[in-house]
Amino acid sequence: MEHHLIKVLTSDGSWERLAEQWGRQCADYGEDFDGYALDAIPVLRDLAVDDRSDAGVFGLLREDGTFDAVCQANSTHLPGYTGKVLRVRHLLLSPYFDFGEYPIEDYVKVLARMFARTVGLAKSDLRSEHVKFHLRSPADRQFFEATIEVFENATEFDGVAIRGSWLYLTLNQAADVA
Repeated sequence: MEHHLIKVLTSDGSWERLAEQWGRQCADYGEDFDGYALDAIPVLRDLAVDDRSDAGVFGLLREDGTFDAVCQANSTHLPGYTGKVLRVRHLLLSPYFDFGEYPIEDYVKVLARMFARTVGLAKSDLRSEHVKFHLRSPADRQFFEATIEVFENATEFDGVAIRGSWLYLTLNQAADVA
C-alpha cells in the first residue's frame, strides 16, 4: 500500500472527502466526528479554506483514496534560525487508528510515511532549511527516540534533536544538490 501527500482544501472537495471518511469511521466506533479531536479539527478545517503558498493542511492519502493521516504545515522565518522553518502540527491519524486495534506495525508505517512525506514538503512545495515536527503523544516521542540514531546518521540531515514535544531537524542542503 503506497501513500502520497496532498494539500487538503475545501475548494477542491478534498476536505469534504476527508471529513466524510473520518465521520463514517467515527460512526463505526459509536463516536461523533463533531466531537473528534476538538483541539485540531477546527484549526485544520479553517486552514483548509485558504490555499496559501506558505501553509496548509496536508493529508496522507492511500492509492484507494483513503486518508490515513492529516496535519497542518507552514513554512516561515523564526527567531534563532537561519532560513525558513517548516512547522508540522496537529498531526492526526484517522479514527480507525484512534479507535481500532491494529498491529503496532501499521501505526508505525503510517507515522513513518507521514514523517517522510512532510519532510519532503521542506524540499519541495514549502521549501525550508529546518523542520520542527510536533509530537502529539508519548508514543510519537517514543517512536522518534527509537529512530533518532538513524536520522543522525542519515545524510539528509545536518542536525537532529528532540526537545520537549518537538522533533527538530536541520536539512542538509548539500544532499539536495548531490
